[in-house]
Amino acid sequence: MSQEASSRREVRAEPIARPVELHADLYREIFAHSKEAIAIIDRDGFYLQQNGAHFTLLGYADDDLEGKTPAIYLGEQTFQKIFKHLVESGDYSGEASCRTKSGEERNIELSVFTMRSGLGEPLCYVSIKRDITARKRAEERVAHLLVRERTARADAEKANRLKDEFLATLSHELRTPLNAVIGWSRILKAGRLDIESSGHAIEVIERNAWAQKQIIEDILDVSRVITGKLQLHLGPVDLIAVVNAALDAVRPALEAKDIRVKTHYQKDLKVIAGDSDRLQQVVWNLLSNASKFTPSGGVVGVRVSQDETYAEIEVSDTGPGIDAEFLPHVFERFRQADGSTTRTHGGLGLGLAIVRHLVELHGGLIAAENVTSGSGAIFTVKLPLPSNEFKIESVPAPTPIEQNLTEVDLEGVRILVVEDELDALDLITIDLTAHGAKVRGAGSVADALALLHSEQFDLLISDIGMADTDGYELIKQVRKEEGEKGEHIPAIALTAYARAGPNTGHRGGLQHSRCEAGGDTRIGDRGEVFDGEDILKTHFPFVIFHLSLRCPGSRRQWQMKNAK
Repeated sequence: MSQEASSRREVRAEPIARPVELHADLYREIFAHSKEAIAIIDRDGFYLQQNGAHFTLLGYADDDLEGKTPAIYLGEQTFQKIFKHLVESGDYSGEASCRTKSGEERNIELSVFTMRSGLGEPLCYVSIKRDITARKRAEERVAHLLVRERTARADAEKANRLKDEFLATLSHELRTPLNAVIGWSRILKAGRLDIESSGHAIEVIERNAWAQKQIIEDILDVSRVITGKLQLHLGPVDLIAVVNAALDAVRPALEAKDIRVKTHYQKDLKVIAGDSDRLQQVVWNLLSNASKFTPSGGVVGVRVSQDETYAEIEVSDTGPGIDAEFLPHVFERFRQADGSTTRTHGGLGLGLAIVRHLVELHGGLIAAENVTSGSGAIFTVKLPLPSNEFKIESVPAPTPIEQNLTEVDLEGVRILVVEDELDALDLITIDLTAHGAKVRGAGSVADALALLHSEQFDLLISDIGMADTDGYELIKQVRKEEGEKGEHIPAIALTAYARAGPNTGHRGGLQHSRCEAGGDTRIGDRGEVFDGEDILKTHFPFVIFHLSLRCPGSRRQWQMKNAK
């Protein structure tokens, strides 16, 4: 039995070395075929061996790594930091940025541990690397999206806050003149005022009505800016004439505060290409802004000059200047340095935004800065000089309105006025009747066509924006019927959509649609025609008089009477 047992022990002892060999072979296979990038480094940090995944990750062949440390792809500083930690603690885990042999930058997740002998002595270090470049880039994209989302949310909250502030300001700015109009209208209606007080009441009502009109025009301009429909009517422009016209418009406000105006105009200025009315609006806004913030007894300066490239308009004041934090936002819509309910200066915060857009439409630049010495602000507008030289003689003069023309006799002229707003219809009817015209009013296109079929008229005046069918359709229908009869009646289209561009207003633009409809002329209403007593007496009847001369076979002699 002992011999048999001994034989069995010998049989069992034979495969004792095989697990060791098996383990070695297994480790070699795992090392070679692992998808993780594995490298073995000696105790001094130099490469001993790498697997295929390590070569694939970094692109360094065994010969490239011979006698090298991981500093070859980590950088010396990063390697020394990691190696120091490894020596002190025995292992390391973290993320690092490395550069492949081809120069590509990658992000890796790095784990290093120490292999020790049976006595605990370090033999070598094993590093395992995992490519996390795609993950890091995805994280960066997510982080970027989060930043954008937070920024967009902050911008939306800011815009919402500005909208609320603007609506509150708009409500106040509209109510203030409206309260004055309603209050003084009630007092006038009660008949408790003498002649002098009644005249003062009418002045107050008119002044506040104009203030409301300016607010509405600014809002409409901003709407056109936002929708990209604010357009220019370009032509030769004399900047001196533009500045002087703007000064005349704002002079009453300057004189009310005893503000002196200092002007300096460079000689022999070139005529530029631009929209004279819009440039006057730019200068008027800047002067109004200067007047608003300049204290009583202060000075507003206006300088016009040019160099080889630009014509320059500079408006300065002696006010408090612009707060440094607000200065970068001074031309933004709805932004005001003081938006509180206790603010000293009124306004909607739209004027300078409109100014910037108008200047940019002209291909120009605008800037704001504070006076370096003393107090005040300076606004500078630069407009490009044209490549071709314009002459002063080529600048169209304003449409003349004869100074001695105080009345146009429209006696016997038969006029059909089509307007769906009764108050506006009454105003036009009364004005034309006062000049002797025989006026019939119609509140709709259907009523107007019925009157045209039953009566004869010398002139047709139609509002554009009406319910159901607009004024363009009316004029088209009239022109169609005229073509069949061989007759022609002059037509005027009234519109509140003044200065709209080719893609605004009804049916693709006022001017374009007017031509298609067959209208003879277009006049802006609600303030564009009736813009003061002189215009009420001369402009509208004057246009009607001259247009009526186009009517062939006119049965009446229309005459203008000069005031004696």
